[in-house]
Amino acid sequence: MPWPRAPERCPHCQLVIGPQRARSEATFEPGARGVAAGVISSDAKRAVVPGDVEPERVKEAIRQVAAELGRRTATLLMIDYQQRASMDERLPSVSHALTAFGSWKEARWRAAHGEAGQR
Repeated sequence: MPWPRAPERCPHCQLVIGPQRARSEATFEPGARGVAAGVISSDAKRAVVPGDVEPERVKEAIRQVAAELGRRTATLLMIDYQQRASMDERLPSVSHALTAFGSWKEARWRAAHGEAGQR
């Protein structure tokens, strides 16, 4: 079956497929919502993280970026945080967040709910 000429939903999995949908590497331009979070996450997990970052500093940075963007901390997207962190060297990287918490979802949850919000 040939690839569609324009983006459309896969009849099997319902994901949008078509030209310009696949990304081999992350792009961080504003509005790049088509970028796969898995690419960012994979790159962040493979990155060598220089020095330790306190988990509290990571949580505060996530809260700060969410507030600046007018979003709830619990729903801040990794791509939105990455865009800010790539422009502001004072913010811990996504790699630091993954090192401290194991996943973006956990880092975001801890930033939103603190230790009292343990699952």
